[in-house]
Amino acid sequence: MRAVEVSPRAAREIDRVEEWWWEHRPKAPGAVADDLASAFELLAERAEIKAPVASRGIRRLYLSRIRYYLYYRIRDERVVDVLSLWHASRDDEPVL
Repeated sequence: MRAVEVSPRAAREIDRVEEWWWEHRPKAPGAVADDLASAFELLAERAEIKAPVASRGIRRLYLSRIRYYLYYRIRDERVVDVLSLWHASRDDEPVL
């Protein structure tokens, strides 16, 4: 099982999304935290589940309930780096 490490950028994005979600989604205020916890578990166990979508081996996992992509990279057999949390409705992709 790999460790999942969140970059400073991704941590800021996660904080902003969680704050917004708590304020604007009162019926499911913990959805972001719950979905991220599930995603991190999946990445720790099976990070190869998604094919690279960009150069440098960057991959993304779609979190359907909250409609965000979690961008990540497999650093080695021990670590997965989470790079960005990006809303799926955006026309562009994060610059990583």
